[in-house]
Amino acid sequence: MLNPLVIGPDNTPLITDVAEALGNIGLAVISAVTKAQDPLIKEVLSTLDAALSKIDQKLAGRYGQYIYVSLTGVAQKEWGNLMAMLTHPYQGEFAESLLAEGEAKGQAIGEAIGEAKLLQMLLKARGIEVSEEVRARITSCMDTAVLEEWFQRALTADCAEQVFG
Repeated sequence: MLNPLVIGPDNTPLITDVAEALGNIGLAVISAVTKAQDPLIKEVLSTLDAALSKIDQKLAGRYGQYIYVSLTGVAQKEWGNLMAMLTHPYQGEFAESLLAEGEAKGQAIGEAIGEAKLLQMLLKARGIEVSEEVRARITSCMDTAVLEEWFQRALTADCAEQVFG
């Protein structure tokens, strides 16, 4: 017989004591994630932050990332604010990973914008007229593979329909 174990806010403790969190750091992490909607979430997260500063920093960094991606809304913002303070060594690795993620997203967006501009320049140079609707479709596209496909089609197309149709 299968008896599934369900973990949720109703069956996990609210951990607001650093010593208790250190006694079972895994449970403290689960507590923070499952209690994200609790009015005491800021206290829970502060407690967990303090506890993580006292364990292996690599492990603490991994827990910090897990907590961030597991939380949403106010709780995620609060955890992000705690990590941004850089008051503990483990937070540096976490902050660096967020920075790298942001840089990668920014680079991808920049590439897509550049490709969209080149596509529009090519269409104009080839005398292919595009409607405002198509222009909006081009500028809102952030998928470089799609933009590259359109660009390839535009090299030999006689009209916009051959590129986008």
